Amino acid sequence: MGEAIDCTAQWWIQPPRQLKAVYHMNLGGKNATRIEVITKDAGWLSMNGKVRSLTADQLAEIYEGMEAEKAVNLLALKGPGYQITPLDESLVANRPAVGIKVARAGHRDVLLYFDRDRGYLVKMQMRTKGMGGGEVEQETLYADYHDYDGIRNANKVTTTRDGQLFLEAQTTEFKAVENMPDSVFARPEATAGKRTSAATRTP
Repeated sequence: MGEAIDCTAQWWIQPPRQLKAVYHMNLGGKNATRIEVITKDAGWLSMNGKVRSLTADQLAEIYEGMEAEKAVNLLALKGPGYQITPLDESLVANRPAVGIKVARAGHRDVLLYFDRDRGYLVKMQMRTKGMGGGEVEQETLYADYHDYDGIRNANKVTTTRDGQLFLEAQTTEFKAVENMPDSVFARPEATAGKRTSAATRTP
């Protein structure tokens, strides 16, 4: 609605299509908890304990975003089905960057830019659906890289849509695990009218 919302969040992500996000927000002076759970064939949204299933269109858009994240993680690009072409050199955060276009049949193109001297991923660009339903140009900048047990993570992420700020996020804790049980991605329980405790902080 055009107003910034401060929140803390915990994310659990297990490729290719399992995701859980828990947001703790303050809306107009009232605390609110939003939970999103995605599996390979279903998804749910819980807002203050009231649960509803996501529609097929909503799931399709989330899956498309997860496909883009696979490209961001780079390892998937070694597999079949990906076409990679170079892009012209550009500036990202006032530093020279080199880029590639990642194309895959049935999915939107993803543009990735890397710091020319340091090698870090610094920008991802793609088309996505905006809040109004139409497509918008989304750009995500990555900065403040840290190593966590040998895994490099961008602790600062900034996303704009059609040039307007959409999201600013700062990672405070990161943990990589071999795999997570399916129970993590179970359908949220309806808890309307009851006080719920905060989720364990395990991104």
